[in-house]
Amino acid sequence: MLLSLLVKGLKYLIPKEKIEFQIGFCREFNKKVIKGIIITVEPTLAAIDFARKNKTNLIICYHPLYYNKLKQIDEHLSGKLLILIQNRIGICVVKSKMQIIELVSKILNLSLVCSIIKEKRDNTDFVLCNLYRFDANSKPFTEFLFIIKRFFGSGSIKFYKANENSLEKVALIIGSNLSNNLINRLHFEGCTCIITDNISYGFASLIRNLKISIIEISSYLCVKLFYENLARYLSIEFPRINIEFFDSMEIMKTL
Repeated sequence: MLLSLLVKGLKYLIPKEKIEFQIGFCREFNKKVIKGIIITVEPTLAAIDFARKNKTNLIICYHPLYYNKLKQIDEHLSGKLLILIQNRIGICVVKSKMQIIELVSKILNLSLVCSIIKEKRDNTDFVLCNLYRFDANSKPFTEFLFIIKRFFGSGSIKFYKANENSLEKVALIIGSNLSNNLINRLHFEGCTCIITDNISYGFASLIRNLKISIIEISSYLCVKLFYENLARYLSIEFPRINIEFFDSMEIMKTL
């Protein structure tokens, strides 16, 4: 299969997201042939070696191989590059924040109310978060928490229950940073629960004081859900090549 067909399929599936090639396949999309694809969250040494053993020549991942000026921090980077170059394996980074949020909202049976956006200097809109409501108007907190635990596992969830009232509007903030302005805007919009993958003690205190419930879930598991679905979608779309998902495992462990 030609790389150009894969890129076209990815842009159709995630039209608003950036597709970046960090190593290999940077030019001549119409001539490069894909023999197999490994899809993973983190391009770890184990994931790259798995691609080598399976004789695949493309890795699609969420996190890049390196972050520009931070190349020296990854002690395994030289080993990764050696395997990639020797075996002609390309790295394709696909950032898919909004698709991950949409997938989580579908899992939790949430209906979109509005998107809270911030206008950039180039007049484009950047979505800070989405605000949702339940199909049945409201849902008890304990019942909602049970649904989340079923999909993400209880060991990867932290929560604060603000009150006994049923939840009405839920904000999903995954892959974005919280701010005082955003929290106050959500409070103004009638948000009763914030689901996020990263929250500091200071913001948690502010949200608690506004009588808003908090659920913190694993960022890795959110991304993993989407990339497992991506692997299934591409396997159906391109049945003639081998496409596998490799679980690169979450870096932080829960005791």
